[in-house]
Amino acid sequence: MEFSPPTVDTLRNKPVLIKGETVFSACPVEETEVGFFWRQVSGPAIDAELLSGIRIPQLLIPANSLVAGSVYQLGLSAVMGDISQSSESIVIIKVGYQELVASIAGGTRVSTFVALELSATGSRDLDIDQSAPQGLAYSWECAFIQDGERYSCRDSTGAAVVLPTNSPTASAISIAPGVLPPMDEPYILSVTVRKGSRSSLAVSKNVLVVAQRIPTLAIRLPDDAFVNDGALVMNNDERMIFTGLSSLGINGTSFQWSVSPTVNVSWPGVSPMGIYGSTFIFEGAFAQLQAGSKYTVQLLGTTSDGIVGQSQVEFVVNSAPLGGSFSVCLQDSNQAEPGCIKTGEAVTQDFRLEAAGWTDPHLPLMYEFGYIVIQSPTAAVGEALGATIPLSTYSSNVSHCQPGGSDAVDLGTAARFAVLANTAVTDAGGSTILGDMGTSIGTSLPVYPPYSPGTPGLDGTLHPNDDIAIDARAAAIAALTDINGRSEGETALGGVVELGGRTLAPGLYTATIAMQREFDCPCSSPFSHPWCPS
Repeated sequence: MEFSPPTVDTLRNKPVLIKGETVFSACPVEETEVGFFWRQVSGPAIDAELLSGIRIPQLLIPANSLVAGSVYQLGLSAVMGDISQSSESIVIIKVGYQELVASIAGGTRVSTFVALELSATGSRDLDIDQSAPQGLAYSWECAFIQDGERYSCRDSTGAAVVLPTNSPTASAISIAPGVLPPMDEPYILSVTVRKGSRSSLAVSKNVLVVAQRIPTLAIRLPDDAFVNDGALVMNNDERMIFTGLSSLGINGTSFQWSVSPTVNVSWPGVSPMGIYGSTFIFEGAFAQLQAGSKYTVQLLGTTSDGIVGQSQVEFVVNSAPLGGSFSVCLQDSNQAEPGCIKTGEAVTQDFRLEAAGWTDPHLPLMYEFGYIVIQSPTAAVGEALGATIPLSTYSSNVSHCQPGGSDAVDLGTAARFAVLANTAVTDAGGSTILGDMGTSIGTSLPVYPPYSPGTPGLDGTLHPNDDIAIDARAAAIAALTDINGRSEGETALGGVVELGGRTLAPGLYTATIAMQREFDCPCSSPFSHPWCPS
């Protein structure tokens, strides 16, 4: 195996595509199919879902999957026939740091009778999720330009105005009323953020201090608003409700709303409540917004004597996730040939649905799986019988489906598991596990080689008492509760019933004495079908 290049330099926000190449020797050997297996050698733990099930010498690591400032080593093995004919090569991934980004929010025109308040809470370390603490230190400066020269700010007595420097708690500042004297030219307030040896570029905001009483305005966002990189994120067909606030009260201020660039808020349907009240309803579906573009909502507030204050908020139109694929394959341990089989028996056979390689700046992604029943094999999707039948909605990009039976049990997040135990799993050896394996209380799990058709191994991920396994246990209990609660349409099988060797149609079966299984039962796991013994 060879990698070209053997070392990859990247950033956390960039997807990484790694390609390995198999190099054969000149020795005459029997030609057999080559199997490929990925593993992590070193570095911070990578989501096991990214490596499991990848059987080609190409690996796509989505953006925001790696840790900034870290070095990873990944191994790719090529196996011909048995494990004795194998080779492994290592690729190194070096993840650098992105820049720190400073931002300032606050009024651009303020009265000397009120405090001048500015906030840099929207500043970011782009290598950290927005919802996590950013760990930044803030340095503020105040200056003004006079006769072409730049001077530090001074108060009305001539003393220097001192602002916080390299302070982790100074994400916002407040300069008391009357400290900065009114001027014809604006003051220049700047902030720089630092983290360790890294520093952002300084960001400045011009603030004009005047002697009149100016209304201080603010725009309140909905409680469920999603904010990313200091900007509101909304879908292009979404309704957003903005509320205007004024220091003089809504009765002492006349409001006017606008959206820029190139949004005419007077178009029919864009602003159903108009633009002159304290509440502004913005209908994105009528505004012809462009995905990925940034817009500004501005609020002007005017007093009875004509003094104007303003506030604004930015929003970005959300773009759909990019770059992924979707596959549906029969998951069959008896499959003779490798590859994706797309036909099987309804209810009794399991299909694996996988959405791979999808990425988006706004993580984590949620995956919603489902299927549609079509009238005949030759029918178009438009001739489907009814709407999409949902399977699951969760953060994993893999789901399972046993379509076609109204009696099937909804397994929820347990569907991905082939083996799910409370405290421990033991294996005498030689097992082939098609699906995930986990425990929801203990953490004892056996170790398996990567799965290859015809050989023992694990085609899935181990989950030792993690959140995925705990959620799956709850889903399995709900499935068993569903089974135990069924009482209609049952079929009596007799007294002592031997299940081994039987193939039962979907439904509820009872025995007056006991059910036992001494031979193989055509069930992939105790939770897969309502007729399997647990």
